[in-house]
Amino acid sequence: MIPEELTTQWEVAYRRYATAARLATTTPDGPDTARAMATTSQAVADAWRTIATVATLPWWTVAALSAAAEAYESQARDWSLRTPRPAPTPYPRAQPQPAPDDDPPAPLVPQPTNGVAHRAAQDDPVFWPNT
Repeated sequence: MIPEELTTQWEVAYRRYATAARLATTTPDGPDTARAMATTSQAVADAWRTIATVATLPWWTVAALSAAAEAYESQARDWSLRTPRPAPTPYPRAQPQPAPDDDPPAPLVPQPTNGVAHRAAQDDPVFWPNT
């Protein structure tokens, strides 16, 4: 037996879904329609999934409830793709930095990681260009 509370949750979700579906028949391309259909479809799917957690239900009932939930989840995804997204805000642009006071940048001097690299690099003019 399904608890009355879960039945009531499903009835409320399905009633809202039916209202949104009526709106979809009158204004199928409206942004509010897509949003309403996406959220109410997901609510019905969630209600089906919650009912499927009742421990005393036969396996075939749980399978049917899961299939119904999958159908409403798929529908919710489809409608959510039609939901208009707000325009992305552009990243702030980097502001130009003032030029340095004509001082040349400090040279980069690599740091050896061990004695072998240090000894090998001591005689390498490419590795130590300032020596």
